[in-house]
Amino acid sequence: FVSVGMMIDVRLLLAHWVLILGMAVFSVAARAGCATAAQLFVGVGLSGALRTALVVTPIGEFSYIIAQLGVSAKVVPEYFYSLAVGVSVVTAFAAPLLLRFSGAMAERLEAAPRGRARRLLETYRGWFVGMLARLGSYDWWKLTRTRIGQVVVEILLIIGVLGFSPMIHETLYRMRMDLGFVAPGWWGFPYWVAVFGIGLGLAVAAWRNMAAMAMILAEAAFPDAPRPVRVAIERFLGFAAFAGLSAVFALTFPFQISGWWEIAVAGAVGIVFLFFFWRHLIRWHSRFLYAVKGAVAQGKQSHLKAIPASKSVRDEDWGVDLVEVTVPEGAAYAGQRLRELALRNRFGCTVVEIERQGVEIPNPHPDREIYPGDKLLIMASDAGIGPMRFYLEHTLTPPETVAGPGFGENTLENISVPSESPKTGHSLAALRIFNETGVQILGIRREGTTLLNPGSEERLRAEDELLILATPSECRFFKEWIYSQQIPQ
Repeated sequence: FVSVGMMIDVRLLLAHWVLILGMAVFSVAARAGCATAAQLFVGVGLSGALRTALVVTPIGEFSYIIAQLGVSAKVVPEYFYSLAVGVSVVTAFAAPLLLRFSGAMAERLEAAPRGRARRLLETYRGWFVGMLARLGSYDWWKLTRTRIGQVVVEILLIIGVLGFSPMIHETLYRMRMDLGFVAPGWWGFPYWVAVFGIGLGLAVAAWRNMAAMAMILAEAAFPDAPRPVRVAIERFLGFAAFAGLSAVFALTFPFQISGWWEIAVAGAVGIVFLFFFWRHLIRWHSRFLYAVKGAVAQGKQSHLKAIPASKSVRDEDWGVDLVEVTVPEGAAYAGQRLRELALRNRFGCTVVEIERQGVEIPNPHPDREIYPGDKLLIMASDAGIGPMRFYLEHTLTPPETVAGPGFGENTLENISVPSESPKTGHSLAALRIFNETGVQILGIRREGTTLLNPGSEERLRAEDELLILATPSECRFFKEWIYSQQIPQ
């Protein structure tokens, strides 16, 4: 800032004050107009968009650098540097005033007569907000929206790595020559190996996200279709994604390929590289994603934490516990249904809730499929926890070392069915307890006999002791509901 201040010629500021003032007005109007239009495009209201846009009116110090480069290159007059400084100062002082009166300006804008353009804008906003609301209700959108951003970033990185690699190579060569180091003829080989390795690694990361999205979209678009049909659709989408990635790689390839034999050689080199490093690339990508998620989640106070057991329920009472397991990347059972996993038959365990991309799926249906990254909340017996956890996590490092959001404030509670409850004598299917209260019945103790995972035909009896999975608020509601006269029809 000292050097910038010493380069300002105050006489030029005074000599061109009209131009500086005009440019400042134009800059404020242009920046506010562009920011308002951008917010209107994403569904922000007109008054809110205007008030927010008035905050970003000042131009920053980077304009000094641009002006100085123009002056040094002799493409603009010398007074352009002082012009950039003057406009920056004027817009900086104007911003607080605009912000102070932004509320009044927004109110006047709202009170203005609604013309055709205003009605068209309100119609667009209603459509856009409704579209977002509809998308938010679709499971496939909830599961793919984060992956879409990852794919875009990974493709941009591929373009950057491959597209700028010749420029970086030339710069490094010149630096070596300027320092007096004679570059041997083979020095570029490790450089290009590193470039292609990074590019293929990013391509593998993008492909894995695209393959996961293909599986999700095939399941969401054709939930009732036979499995071979969904597999065929998934493979078609995967082939389309592979073709797109190949096109991006070919267009940004740093060397010109003119013949089929050169294409064959480049393809063969890529296949050999992936053959030897495929598993390493998958492992590095998985660790990178887990590290990023952990870094983002670190320090956040989240109420979404699974509580192993309430103080009112002791492990020795029922011999069960709640266990949280994350489905690892590359799991052999990924894509299978809960029915096909057969955790209850194998280990005496039951999946009572699934957390997928921040969306909780309580009491999942046996036909619900499991995907990598899903968090499973499992009720397991003491003897079954170890084998079950080994079966689900054997492909990767145990995921509990990865920080991130978990399930709601679920806890195990003991509830006794009072003798005067109108719910006695009715089956669990007829009572529809989960639909009515959000509570899951995990076990029933009756006359010294413990029944875990009771069937829907089981009937409630007076003095039954129930093991339930519920949040504190759901538990309080359930205690009131058990006394109510209402029986679902």
